[in-house]
Amino acid sequence: MATPIEQTAIWILEALREERRREPDFHKCKLEGELLTPVRDKHGLCDADISEALVFLCRQRYADIIKMPSGRVVHILNLGIEYLDARKAAEAEERKWKRSEKIALASFILSVVSFFAGIHVGERASKKQDTKQTPPPPTNSAAATVPKQP
Repeated sequence: MATPIEQTAIWILEALREERRREPDFHKCKLEGELLTPVRDKHGLCDADISEALVFLCRQRYADIIKMPSGRVVHILNLGIEYLDARKAAEAEERKWKRSEKIALASFILSVVSFFAGIHVGERASKKQDTKQTPPPPTNSAAATVPKQP
C-alpha cells in the first residue's frame, strides 16, 4: 500500500524543521540526498514518493528547493513550520478526552467501587450475624435421665 503524499510530506517537513534548528543558514545545510535518505529508509519510501512530496511541499509554499553548486538544498519556509505546529496542536486536541467521556469513565469507576464495597459490607454483616446468634438453651441433663413419674 502506498503511503499518502500528505504523510510523506509531513515526515519530510519534520526532517527539514530539525535541519533548520541545527543550521538556520541554508548555505550550510545538508544537501537533499543527505537529509532525505534517512527519512526514505526509516519509512520505507521510494524516490518517487519523496519527489512527489517535494513537489507538493513546493506548491503549497511549505518548502523551497535551492540549487547550489554542490547540489540541491531543501529548505523549510515559515509557512511549513506554522503548518506543522497547527497539525501538532490539532492532533493533541483530537487525543484529548471530551467532558462526556470523562464523566462516563468516572461513573463506571464509581459503580465498580460501590459494587465491591457492597460485597465487602455484606460479608462483614453476615459474619456479625453468625457471631451474635444465641446458642440453643442447654438441656438439663439430669432431668432428661430421671424417668417421669405418673
